[in-house]
Amino acid sequence: MDILKNHRPKKASDPLRLGSRKFKRTILGTLLIGASALTMYLERAKINFGEQRYSTYTEVRKYDPIDQDWQIEVIPCVTVVFLTSGTTWTVPGDFNRGNNTVECIGGGGSGTAYGVTFCGFPCGASYGGGAGGGGAYASSSNLNLGATAAYTVGGAAGDTTFNSSAIVAKGGGNATTGIGNNWNGGSGGAAGSSTGTTKFSGGAGGNANGPHGQVGGGGGGAAGLHGNGNAGTNALLVCGVGNVPGPGGSGDAGSGGGGGASATAGGTGNEYGTSHGSGGGGGGGYTTGGCPCPIVNHTGGSGGLYGGGGGGGATLGTNGGTGAQGLIVISYVPIQFTARRPKVYLRR
Repeated sequence: MDILKNHRPKKASDPLRLGSRKFKRTILGTLLIGASALTMYLERAKINFGEQRYSTYTEVRKYDPIDQDWQIEVIPCVTVVFLTSGTTWTVPGDFNRGNNTVECIGGGGSGTAYGVTFCGFPCGASYGGGAGGGGAYASSSNLNLGATAAYTVGGAAGDTTFNSSAIVAKGGGNATTGIGNNWNGGSGGAAGSSTGTTKFSGGAGGNANGPHGQVGGGGGGAAGLHGNGNAGTNALLVCGVGNVPGPGGSGDAGSGGGGGASATAGGTGNEYGTSHGSGGGGGGGYTTGGCPCPIVNHTGGSGGLYGGGGGGGATLGTNGGTGAQGLIVISYVPIQFTARRPKVYLRR
């Protein structure tokens, strides 16, 4: 029997006190126990440009057959905030300074456009380009923040920082422009150069060393909460036969976005369940049409969101992939609900 059929309360308009901000509420599941109903919700709110807030809470509905009224108790579980742009975070009133975690991912490095063109063939030829390294990961817990916190979301090869320099996740390195056959991938963002309680390094970008190859290395994957990012694969450079661009490395020790195949963008990380996480590296670029006169150039794949390194370019006119920007994730148990559980009574 559906106990809610004849006695459904009015919908709670704003149980988490998000004010006038626009938000969407999704029912994750409902459990009926006797004369009580437990419903778990997910609320998604856009607070400011570049700031999204996801909150989960349980709503317990208890029906009183004597008064024929519903008693509703709202029990929030956790709030997660994603910062993808901006410079200052206004700390909300329910922020729990004794139960929080802040995680940062550095920006991924970009791949080089190509190597060097040389003579000796009717159309000329070139070395492929190296790939960018993945961004590092750094986190700390139970930060005692003030009213605001300054932060920086790293762009391509940029560092991501929170609360000035309390947490720093180094960006991955751009691929280097070498001499002769040496077109090396960029280094991954180093844990040793980052700041935080937990730190992991991004994966290194793949190399494209050797003549006539016209294929690029794979971008490095971003580090994440599970471990280091995986390195991109070196390009296989054999003139005319078996020129294979390097695939990108996966993010977060394989738990993040997958590495891109040839000239394909790295996968978006989803460790946080909402298309947010550690991105995979982009695949290396390549050419079609034969050696030494390529007909079509395929650009190196972009790094995956967030922090994936870009794949290396293939030849003249073929750019390397751009490294993906960094990310900040703030999670906490709302303070006002740890001390007390306010009850809301809604009448029919």
